[in-house]
Amino acid sequence: MRPAPDFLDVPKPAAVAALPITGAGLPVPFTTLYRPDDGRDVRYTVSATRGPMCACKCKFGIGRALIGVQCVNRQRRAMRNRLCGVCGQSLHTGDDIIFVGQCEPFAPDGAAGPTIPATVEAPTHPACTVYSALTCPSLMRDPDTTRLAVMSQYDLADQLLTGYNTRGEPRYVLAPQATNHRLLGALNSYAALLHPENGRLTTLGEWMRDEAPALS
Repeated sequence: MRPAPDFLDVPKPAAVAALPITGAGLPVPFTTLYRPDDGRDVRYTVSATRGPMCACKCKFGIGRALIGVQCVNRQRRAMRNRLCGVCGQSLHTGDDIIFVGQCEPFAPDGAAGPTIPATVEAPTHPACTVYSALTCPSLMRDPDTTRLAVMSQYDLADQLLTGYNTRGEPRYVLAPQATNHRLLGALNSYAALLHPENGRLTTLGEWMRDEAPALS
C-alpha cells in the first residue's frame, strides 16, 4: 500500500475543509475553473456597457478542476467583494489580506507615470495562504522567489484580453476601471493594485518564516 501524501497531514482551515477535492485529495480553490465531463469549453464573451467581457458558465465542484486556471466570473467576484481566492469566504475590512504570485507594473496615468505593482491573483486569508504554501506543488517549488504582498486594502484595474500571439497564448493589458475598453479588448479579470501605503511586498518564503500564523 502506498503511504498517504504528506499534504494530507497539513491541518485544514475550516473553510478549506469544506471545499471540493481533487482525485488526489487536494482541496480545490474557489476561483478554479471546472471543465464539464464532456470536455466542452465553458468560456465565452458577452456584451457589456464598456465593451466585450469574458464570461464563464462552469459550475464550481462539477466536472474536472483545472488547477491553476481561474474562472473569470469567480475571480472578478472575489476581487470585487473581498472574498478569499482559496476558500471563497469573506475577507474582513481591517484584517491583513495576502496576495501571492507574480506582480506586474501598472501606470494608472499612462506609460510615463509612476507604476504600482498589480496582480490578477485573488486575495487570500493568512491561514488559507499558509495551507496553500504547505500543499501546493507550484508554491512549494521556490518560495523565496515567489512574490507576496501583505495588504490592508486594494484598488482594482481591468485586465483586458487583446488577442493571441503566434503560439496561441493570450495577450493582456491593464487599464483603469473607468476606461471604455471597446477598442482595447475584452475584460478578462480584475487586477488588484497594491499601493505601497496600504501594505508591503515580500516573498512567500520570508513571510512563512517570519509572520505566517500556525495552523491548528
